[in-house]
Order: sequence, then structure tokens, then C-alpha cells
Amino acid sequence: MDCKVNPGRSVQTDKLYLPGETLELKEGEAKKLQKRGIVSIVTKTTSAASGSGSSDRPNAKDSIKLTEDAETLAALDALAVDEERTTVIAAIDKRREELTPAE
Repeated sequence: MDCKVNPGRSVQTDKLYLPGETLELKEGEAKKLQKRGIVSIVTKTTSAASGSGSSDRPNAKDSIKLTEDAETLAALDALAVDEERTTVIAAIDKRREELTPAE
């Protein structure tokens, strides 16, 4: 079942799915995540009606929240892809320092 990650949310499976990204889930899991507001189930009419664009990107506040909640450096790397907002980049750098073991 195709699902789209809702703004301000993320889904961790074999990789990290960010807001606006689509992933394939089993029906039961998809319905659980939909009920919790994490994903929206995509139907053929929904996917055709929704275009791709910057509106799928979470606002800076939500991006920073995702950064603060990141538990791995790989998750931070995924959040940093194509990120241009200085406040979000600063939050990613700060969290990266927190996750990096002290030498």
C-alpha cells in the first residue's frame, strides 16, 4: 500500500523517509500509521492530484524538530540533503556534534 509521509513527520524502515516522500507499507502497518497521523494513504486519484513541489517540504520549525529527534548520523545526513536554510543547517550541525562520540 502506497503511503506519503505527512509534514513534520518521518518514517524509519530500511531507510529514513522524510515528509512528502512515498513508501510502500503492508496494509495493517499503513493503517496504524495513518491513524497516528504519520502518513496518508495514497490512492490513484490522490497521487494524480498532488503535484511535486516545495510545498511537500516541511517548514523550518518542523525540520528542526526532525533534526532534534534524529537518533543516527545517517538520519541527519538524509535531512541535510538539499537543505539550504541556515537555521536548519545549524540545527543539523549541532545535533551531529551531540551524536558524535567525544574523543
